[in-house]
Amino acid sequence: KIEDAEDLYNIVKQNPDIWTYMPVKMDSLLDMKNIIDECLQKKKTGEIVPFIVEDIWNDKIVGSTRLYDISLSSKTLEMGYTFFSPGAQRTSINTESKFLLLQYAFETLGVKRVQIKTDLRN
Repeated sequence: KIEDAEDLYNIVKQNPDIWTYMPVKMDSLLDMKNIIDECLQKKKTGEIVPFIVEDIWNDKIVGSTRLYDISLSSKTLEMGYTFFSPGAQRTSINTESKFLLLQYAFETLGVKRVQIKTDLRN
């Protein structure tokens, strides 16, 4: 939701290193709002499925991830554009979110191949 922009932007603003390898710039709250708006538009066309990641124990947004380059005809998609606050990295939040994404991709979308994408330097 666009209402989540400030929480997501604050994660990046407080931890700029987590954005180093992202393919789009993040210099302002407006940049985050534009990214969210683009995601919501592409969600409507079925190009991507974006997700907010929350720490349910603390009722706090800790990042975002998405499924993209979705080809239901080829039964493939990619997983990426992921960023988490440092406190959520290398935790069960990351592990569980990846599990849920894979489960959604295979069981709900019916894909046969998921490519997890990250920058070579990451």
